[in-house]
Amino acid sequence: MFGLQTIGASYIHYAIPDQRGGAYVYHFHNAIGGVYNTYVTHFDATGTPTITNPNGVAVHTPDYSNYYTNAYATVDLNTNDVIIAYIQKDAYTQSQHRIYVNRITETGEVLLGEGLLVADYTGVSYNNIRVDAIDETSGFVVIYGTGQGRIEAVGYDIDNEPVWNTTISSTSYDKTISDNTSKYQWGQDIIAWINRDTGGLYGQNIDWAGALGEITPLPPPPPPCCYAPDNFDGSSVFNETTSSYGAMLTWDAPGYVCLHYNLYRQLLDDGPTEIIEIDVDQTSYYDEPAPGTYKYQLTAVYEDMESEFANTVDGNDYLIIEIPDYLSVPETEFEEIVDIVAIYNISGQVLKTRNIDELNQGVYIVKGVTQSGKTTTKKIIRK
Repeated sequence: MFGLQTIGASYIHYAIPDQRGGAYVYHFHNAIGGVYNTYVTHFDATGTPTITNPNGVAVHTPDYSNYYTNAYATVDLNTNDVIIAYIQKDAYTQSQHRIYVNRITETGEVLLGEGLLVADYTGVSYNNIRVDAIDETSGFVVIYGTGQGRIEAVGYDIDNEPVWNTTISSTSYDKTISDNTSKYQWGQDIIAWINRDTGGLYGQNIDWAGALGEITPLPPPPPPCCYAPDNFDGSSVFNETTSSYGAMLTWDAPGYVCLHYNLYRQLLDDGPTEIIEIDVDQTSYYDEPAPGTYKYQLTAVYEDMESEFANTVDGNDYLIIEIPDYLSVPETEFEEIVDIVAIYNISGQVLKTRNIDELNQGVYIVKGVTQSGKTTTKKIIRK
């Protein structure tokens, strides 16, 4: 729960997440000497206020001649500042309108002083202010309607300097802009509004440079599901069943379920790369190619993409494993293991037992010491 805050009077208030588990809250009230203004507070992920003033920080220096209201805010995902746009109205008639924008940090620092003047008074009122951050440039866009039925947009860069001004709709009729926009996604924002005279619904897309209409969007970023396997490991083992050597490979499954794995095998200095498809339920594979030195790489395959190569326990993205020729291996290599050091299941996990007779049916890797004192690993099959 957020901490309890005390304010003199609160009229319109909003909350906006800061993408770090906390939120900004901004509200219109007269907490400072009866002067109406918009005030901003911030709470961290535990609900603790990070702005010390319980009434919040004013978006504009309060004065008795003007109200600062009709605010709309967004959060800069790069700096975590809140970017807030608002209207200045004269207190007496509330007819002279100006639009300002300011930046406020989560500790309450007002970065733009008295704010940036977005639109000066020209004899018409302003309404329906919206503001959206642009992640690609760390800039932002202020969108607003005018009393003449127009919808305007002004783009600002990372230094809060205006870089473009675009008229989104110039047709003169009574418009109401939707309560929110699509925010910038894949390079464009979408603004919708209603023709209050006819009830017609309209929309327009705009890119981060102010261009309207058909837009070539940025390619979407890889989804979080495109994870690679990890801790790819392997070694040469002797298969007593076939009296030959093979490569025993193990890995950790990625954090998202894939369709299957692709194991890339290449005989060094000879021949093309072969791809072996492995079932998604497996996190190990026994490969028994012809004798030689092989390069192995592993990926996870998803519906529309394939992951990067899995990292090995040493930080590489490949394994080099030599598969010996049975006939070229010294006889001591085939000595029986007389002292078992460890037994691994097919997934590479160490078992608690060192007694082969206690094993259930399945395939296991036994690591031990032979009669001649040589440490070796062997693949066994319990039936």
